[in-house]
Amino acid sequence: MSKIDKKFSKEGLDRRKPYDKSRQYKKHTGNKSEGQGFADLRKQKVKRGYYKFIKKQEKKAQQAKEEVKDGNSSEPDTNDEEQSSKEISQNSFKEKQNRFSKAKEEFEKQKAEELRQKEEAIKEKEARDEAIRIYNEKKAEKHNKFKIRTSKGQPIMKYRMQDLLQQIQTMKSKNKL
Repeated sequence: MSKIDKKFSKEGLDRRKPYDKSRQYKKHTGNKSEGQGFADLRKQKVKRGYYKFIKKQEKKAQQAKEEVKDGNSSEPDTNDEEQSSKEISQNSFKEKQNRFSKAKEEFEKQKAEELRQKEEAIKEKEARDEAIRIYNEKKAEKHNKFKIRTSKGQPIMKYRMQDLLQQIQTMKSKNKL
């Protein structure tokens, strides 16, 4: 057989699969379109835990209010062992609470910062709009003065001379400063 026949015969064909480039790439990237990958899942888990914690706190507060209304406050026995076990459970509860309270404080700080930035942006926009309005008024006034013509159609030079004088005076005052 010649080389060409071997190439096209069934025995000579390479039966390997073609190279798959998609294997090179990560399956779970952390870009924004995918929601930051696993980091987003962790954040969501912490948020869910925080909201669950808030619900439990509200339930406990509501139950306490109901007990006070009914007058059935259940007072536990005061033994040293029970108190120490309660302290241990409270410490672990405080640690959990601390994590959530930190997250809550951070969230509130971010909200306050966003509010402050929005207010600053609004103030800047108002100042910019005011400056533009004043500029447009001056421009319109100047235009109205400059468009006045004599009966023969010549521009009245009095206003142009006043404008030039004013420009020279402002330049001199800026140079002195």
